[in-house]
Amino acid sequence: MPNYEIYANREKTAFDLCDYSIRYHICNGTSDVGMAMGKGLDLSAFPNAQMLYPAAGVMMAYLITKKGDKNLPTAFYIFFVALTAVLVVCTAASVLAPPK
Repeated sequence: MPNYEIYANREKTAFDLCDYSIRYHICNGTSDVGMAMGKGLDLSAFPNAQMLYPAAGVMMAYLITKKGDKNLPTAFYIFFVALTAVLVVCTAASVLAPPK
């Protein structure tokens, strides 16, 4: 009988790493949101990307912990996580781009 507590801990750890570490690095890392707002930069990419982080965290947790599951829509999950990664790059680029 599988130990479901181990799977739950792995899923929670994967979710936390994906969801909260991305938010921390975007908001407190090289692209400081407050500094960008002070410069008058367009920050509309931030909420678009941040609303996808929780779902991407859940999908990453399932991809990491449930390898080989036939009922898992793996192609969609990979697409969604890749789309979230592209939006993270767009978010960083919007802050690093020179102002108009």
